[in-house]
Amino acid sequence: MLAIGCGGSHRQAPAPSDPGREPQPSFVTQVPTSIEGMHERLAAAQRVEHGIVWGRLDEAQSQARLLLAFEEPQALPTWQPFFEAVKNAAREVANAPDLAAAATATAALGAACASCHLSIGGTPKFPTETQPTPSIAISPQMRGHEWATARMWEGLIGPDSNRWFAGAAALSVAPLALLPADEARLAHVDAAGAAGIAADLTRLRGYATRAMSPVDQADREQIVAGLLTTCSHCHSLVRDH
Repeated sequence: MLAIGCGGSHRQAPAPSDPGREPQPSFVTQVPTSIEGMHERLAAAQRVEHGIVWGRLDEAQSQARLLLAFEEPQALPTWQPFFEAVKNAAREVANAPDLAAAATATAALGAACASCHLSIGGTPKFPTETQPTPSIAISPQMRGHEWATARMWEGLIGPDSNRWFAGAAALSVAPLALLPADEARLAHVDAAGAAGIAADLTRLRGYATRAMSPVDQADREQIVAGLLTTCSHCHSLVRDH
């Protein structure tokens, strides 16, 4: 039996114009920057992450280029280095030669956003999303993995420890097996692809388990980089083999 718990061509990622897989967060801040601009920047960063998760480098890079176009001329000079750090990370995503490099740059982007949020006293207030009901069928398993990974991304970019640990806890116990009917849907995956998927799933759970221990922002960035790399690789194997 092929062991798998994430990825698949049966479910399409949102189009680049879609604001993401979830309702957009509000942004609570007292700083004299454009609230609309902060919303747009945060939404674009989320779409970068989503594109990487699904192994869609072109979509992630198009959103990264949008981030490069954002300007905050009214921001205080002391905040400009944080905006530049976000742009530098976005530039690394936009110029990444492959998904692995883009995943690492995307994690750096999330960490740069978090540093900016902390420095300006801005707090993204993410909407509450109900955790999918556990299931042994593949489609609900996908939604469970996606929910958990999204919470960890929010935990990094917020930063938000509650969301980080909620996502890590869910991902560490997420189902990783297929029903026979699900296996038939992945009959196009060859032996090498199946072995790669199994290895990715082992890595995924390892990252989630590590994330449940006390971690700082540098640890979170490293873990998210590993998660994004693993998710994108697994989805690419399912789609391309």
